[in-house]
Amino acid sequence: RLTILFCGRDFPLSLHATRSRRPTWNLLASDRAGLEEEMASHAVDVVVPLMTRIDASLVATASRSGVKLIHQFGAGLEGVDKDAAERHGVAVRNIPAGESANAISSAEHAIYLLMSIMRNPRAMRASLEERLLGLPAGTTIHSKRALVVGFGGLGQEITRRLTCLGADVVAFRCGDWPAGDRAMVSGAGSFTVSGQAGLVEMARDRDILIVCCPLSANTLNLVDRSVLLALNPGAFVVNVARGGIVNRKELLELVRAKRLGGIGLDVFW
Repeated sequence: RLTILFCGRDFPLSLHATRSRRPTWNLLASDRAGLEEEMASHAVDVVVPLMTRIDASLVATASRSGVKLIHQFGAGLEGVDKDAAERHGVAVRNIPAGESANAISSAEHAIYLLMSIMRNPRAMRASLEERLLGLPAGTTIHSKRALVVGFGGLGQEITRRLTCLGADVVAFRCGDWPAGDRAMVSGAGSFTVSGQAGLVEMARDRDILIVCCPLSANTLNLVDRSVLLALNPGAFVVNVARGGIVNRKELLELVRAKRLGGIGLDVFW
């Protein structure tokens, strides 16, 4: 029977969901320190990285142990040494966000983070505890000018929700624009990461920036000071992709200087 090794203890529901749907499969789980031993002790067919980095050394161990496939339970593959996997003949696959419910869930989460920083629920609670009504005033998404960085399955779901809430949305895509995708957003053109001046120009006078593109060598620190300063003063920034896409030092400097209205992060650096 098929043996699948889940790496690490993060996202335990991925293991439970797989077990409930495929009860005949042999499902294993181990933290990073025990992965080599698990591979040596069992005839593992598939490795699921989750948040564990699968470097060249671990790929070599997997190959020697007969692993045929490294398959992410989701979209992110930046932690897998894909070149090493190709050299060892181990296939690497993921589940694109647009082909699962994860794009919808993550898009709703992005909107939740955006509404939270625009409405400031912590200050609302403090006002209520002081029996003071009407503060803070908060602000709306309606009529705001938004920029979505990344236009895969997740970016498209975020755009749909922003548009429904009355925002004017443009999107930055790292590559060519299919006609159907281009039609979803107003004023969005075809830009590449190498032309970062295009991203700076798209960020100009925007009130909202939502980052949802993959992390790669090309997108590392893609959103830097020049992009953030192009936004309107008091703009709101949300990152539901990977921390490294946004320059952390420059982001925090602008937050402390009160140049940004707020940041909503579901990432780490």
